[in-house]
Amino acid sequence: MKRGNDSHVALSSNVAELCSRVSSCELRLGVAPSAPGGEEAKEGPISDRVDALAKEVNELFENDAELTSFENQMGALASWMEAEHSATSHLVLNKIVKRNYVIQRSDRLREIGKHFGEIHAMEEHMRPPVFEELPKHSEQLHNVEVSSAVTVGSAIKLHEHVSRLAEDYHKTVMGLNSQLLVWSRMFDRKP
Repeated sequence: MKRGNDSHVALSSNVAELCSRVSSCELRLGVAPSAPGGEEAKEGPISDRVDALAKEVNELFENDAELTSFENQMGALASWMEAEHSATSHLVLNKIVKRNYVIQRSDRLREIGKHFGEIHAMEEHMRPPVFEELPKHSEQLHNVEVSSAVTVGSAIKLHEHVSRLAEDYHKTVMGLNSQLLVWSRMFDRKP
């Protein structure tokens, strides 16, 4: 039977090997294919029953796609476990070793769990609500900078205007002062 399924082929070869071993045992013991009385007379020799069982198993695999899929998955799992140098007994042993490891280091593991709890409590502070408002504040800051630049420009213009006004006032006061001096001299000359 060539189906491309290595695990099923291996199973069939195991059954065929078992059948040949049972046949050789029957020949050594002298069990005839149709011995009168007993169980073999009703059902036939064991080798015939193993052959019938092998045929039934082959028919099940041919007729049931889910069984074939399950066999493929189990084969993949077995090959993975073999690649990982593991077997069912190793897995059970590993489970016991892991349990002992946890028991021996329970204090340290509780301490680590406590630290993880503290870290979990701090996670809410990683992104405070203020961070969500940052884009709005950034826009407000930009608006303040723009208005500040406008205010600085206005202040410079105002300073220039006040400077001209102060200069004009100074010139006016100096002009008035010199005029007053001229008038004062004129009054002083009159008898």
